[in-house]
Amino acid sequence: VQAPTRLVRPWNILIGRAAPGECIEYDPSKPAIVHLIPRFHPSPSSSSLPRREPLQIPIDSCFVCHYANGFEDPETGEVKFDMIKLPSLKLGDMQGSSPVWETVDYANYVPVSKLTRYTVDPVTESWSYETISHRAVDFPSISKKVSARPHRYVYCSTGCSATESRPAHGVMKVDTSQERAHTLWIPRPHEFLSEVVFTSREGSEETSPEDDGYLTAFLFDGNDMSSDLVVFDASNITKGPIARLPMKNFVPYGLHGTFAEGLVPTHEDVTRAESMMEGGKGISGV
Repeated sequence: VQAPTRLVRPWNILIGRAAPGECIEYDPSKPAIVHLIPRFHPSPSSSSLPRREPLQIPIDSCFVCHYANGFEDPETGEVKFDMIKLPSLKLGDMQGSSPVWETVDYANYVPVSKLTRYTVDPVTESWSYETISHRAVDFPSISKKVSARPHRYVYCSTGCSATESRPAHGVMKVDTSQERAHTLWIPRPHEFLSEVVFTSREGSEETSPEDDGYLTAFLFDGNDMSSDLVVFDASNITKGPIARLPMKNFVPYGLHGTFAEGLVPTHEDVTRAESMMEGGKGISGV
């Protein structure tokens, strides 16, 4: 989805006088554009399929932060995708040397970002949308086994308010089915959870429940400047973390997270890296 934005005085970026966000303006009078780019199966049979050209379909004016998932409805041929939608964009107004938490009225300045599902018909080029959750959320994550396929659950960061924008604070499990059985977990006021990442449970199969797995994230404690690696049972996040691993060094409150299966160092690797760092050699030899 291409937002209706334009660059203003972009040369200030080149000469270091402004950040990119300060040179972007949002035009609410223009529509956003959905770009549908066909992907062809690389098999010999694909040559017999009719060629489909990329489509550009105007929709309502909006800005998209992040995407949760998208898929083609096998029954209707419609393309459906869930995304974090804002009614407007405000980046260039945050100027000055003071930190934003001292100068910005977060609840009134930052638009509420909502998980929204768009349905686009590539034949008629018609479209519609529905708001799945009215609570402000961001940084969506899903189980990889439903990537590009119909899904039910989206795991999002959320703030402490049910109606206003707040900094990402806890986690919300959004149910996209008709049941809309949303659940959430909010930590203590001085704790902030980073983006959660879904990891399938060992032994989980294709036919296992979609939420058969874990959510992992860093939990930052603003009081004592410490961080824990926390693990949630994805099937019941309201219980809170089922495991906590204190970090030796705090991990600054950040944005995105990822999980790479199999990339876990051995105990010997960790011990060797710590020894080299204590000796001032760095970890390039690991």
